[in-house]
Amino acid sequence: MMTRLLLIAAVLLAAVPTRAQEVTGLSDWSIFLDPGHSQNENVGYSGYSEARKVLQVGLALRDMLEERTDIGAVYMSRTNDQQSVSLSQRTAAANASGADYFHSIHSNAAGPTTNYAFVLWAQLSNGNEPNPPYAGGRSMAEILGANFGEGMRIPTPNGGAYGECDFYGASSCGSGVKGSRNYVQRNSLMPSTLSEAGFHTSTTQNPRNMNADWKVLEAQAMFWGILEYNGLERTPDRIATGIISDAENEIPVNGATITIAGESYTTDTFESLFSQYASDPDLLHNGFYYLPMLPAGTHDVTVTAPGYRPASGTITMLEGEFTFYDVELLSNIPPVVTSSDPEDGQDPFRLTSLLTLEFSRPMDRSATEAAFSLVPSAGGSAVNGTFSWHDDDTRMVFRPEAPLNERTEYVLTLAGSASGAAGDPLDGDADGTGGDDYAITFTTSFLDTTPPGITAARPGINAQNVELRPLITLEFSEPILPETVEGRVRLLPSAGGTAVPGTVQYRTVGEKSAISFFPSESLAPNTTYVTVVSPGLEDHFGNVQTVD
Repeated sequence: MMTRLLLIAAVLLAAVPTRAQEVTGLSDWSIFLDPGHSQNENVGYSGYSEARKVLQVGLALRDMLEERTDIGAVYMSRTNDQQSVSLSQRTAAANASGADYFHSIHSNAAGPTTNYAFVLWAQLSNGNEPNPPYAGGRSMAEILGANFGEGMRIPTPNGGAYGECDFYGASSCGSGVKGSRNYVQRNSLMPSTLSEAGFHTSTTQNPRNMNADWKVLEAQAMFWGILEYNGLERTPDRIATGIISDAENEIPVNGATITIAGESYTTDTFESLFSQYASDPDLLHNGFYYLPMLPAGTHDVTVTAPGYRPASGTITMLEGEFTFYDVELLSNIPPVVTSSDPEDGQDPFRLTSLLTLEFSRPMDRSATEAAFSLVPSAGGSAVNGTFSWHDDDTRMVFRPEAPLNERTEYVLTLAGSASGAAGDPLDGDADGTGGDDYAITFTTSFLDTTPPGITAARPGINAQNVELRPLITLEFSEPILPETVEGRVRLLPSAGGTAVPGTVQYRTVGEKSAISFFPSESLAPNTTYVTVVSPGLEDHFGNVQTVD
């Protein structure tokens, strides 16, 4: 058994130089790769850590350099998730290796929507690069930063490259021959850079980071960058990659299969990947695919996914750069009503409230409005009114032109002729088949005979030490006709004098309403003011406020 293992090892070692001749010109150059952190440190969104991600990027980059070039050597500070390596151990190993270059691989952290990439180069407090033999990081940073922007398709501020002192501030600069704030840059005795490729706290980026081939994409961008840094041409790789997403809500699609030139790739699913990081099967999506080593030329593309219409097109492969082909799939699941106000069976429902229907997909406005009806269940004329649309046509609001009848049961119906924006008929009973009606009943409240009244005020009555430019808000017991608000709210000194100039804003807040006054100049200090509401505010039932 021992002899057999040795023979296999000998065969593998003999095969490596053959592939390594694909790129020549690096035989007298070496690099030390430092995947930042250790084990499972710096956990990001949904539990996937920076340490685990950057290790796989580093290993993929090492394999590319060793298998495809004649590089002198590739060293690494760690090669598995069990090792725990300190900063001093990293730089000590790098310096002992005698490598010509040092690169530390990282991702960044911030809020859930922040995501960009950049590369830091070692910088002295005077703003310059270190003197030889430590110079060279700036050129590498500029190349890698641009490549990250190209490959990851995320912002790269400042062209993707910063001197460390510029980035962190001059006061953060370290001393010594390389300056810099980061320990590994300051103490590695060769040209160096540190990359922050995206944010592992991003709800968009970290699901991509979880994908094994996304890490290969990042490594590929760095591989090309290292070749360029050394004055070599990029390898003429033909790589198709992109994101498959839902055309209506832009959410990446899980389980989509794309086929190009006979090669297929299925995007990650809860079962294949995301169950490792979430218990909710609908939480994580990336829609990412990566097809390397495709033949030259133009090829047909087909994309399929459960619950979506098939898509097709063509792609022409580029060489030495990523060929991006994003796909938007259109759902073939009929739209359903996901919520209503009023709810089915609600009693009471305010006579003047707006009626709202929310849908699972964007709707065709004309077809849906034509399919809508609201009638008393005991019979009678349909209620007339106007429609408005919100949230990318997934929410329809109906405003009756007059208050509904008091203590009356109504039937709201949306016929099966209503359709989504893509033409799919409404699935009224949510059984998976479109073309049937949606209907609910509700009962209205008693008629309102009370005019609107103030229920709360901010600042409060007789409030002290109020700021000189306050926001004054009066809350009312019910909605008010907006046209009756204008000119009726003023702010006056209690001792008499001119009204304070300002603007008035009215808004409905659920079953209530609010009027806010914004002074356009500061109030006089140590002065008492009074907010005056003149008679005339009217609710939707014709009840008019008659006193100040």
